[in-house]
Amino acid sequence: MNVDEFANLLKQFAERPIPSVIGRHVYVWRKTADALSTRVPRKVLATLDLNDLCRTLERTPSTDDAARARLTEAITARLQQEFPRDERQRVLIVSGCGLLMRYRVSLGPFMQLASENRLIVFVAPVDDSSYQPGQPLPGYIYLRPDATLSFFKNSLPGEEAFIGD
Repeated sequence: MNVDEFANLLKQFAERPIPSVIGRHVYVWRKTADALSTRVPRKVLATLDLNDLCRTLERTPSTDDAARARLTEAITARLQQEFPRDERQRVLIVSGCGLLMRYRVSLGPFMQLASENRLIVFVAPVDDSSYQPGQPLPGYIYLRPDATLSFFKNSLPGEEAFIGD
């Protein structure tokens, strides 16, 4: 789906429930969060910055497994708090998605939330995938700028979920 088609979907989605043609209303936006938020009607817009969410955690987990569990708990709690089961149309923009990839967090809580009334958009800017460091990195550092995008491509079915490639 291209950017204009997606903007049209967002406008229609703000007005009425729309069944998804790709299984669930879960998408990956390949541009900046600002470029997306200007296309979403304000009355349905909600945001979740995972980096900000992590700053609210009481303690820093000491292992990847503990971090995954704490992040999953925090996401689930925030989604339950911010998105009660009602019939209002809502669009959730999720930023800081590198954390989902880094700790291999399941997209399950988001997938359960997505419906004809709830649309989820993960922000994975193309700039992140094409990042090149200004100077050579030491040999022991392996950089994969496309890791977040790869995570989503392995987690979500179909290319039509990716907007702005």
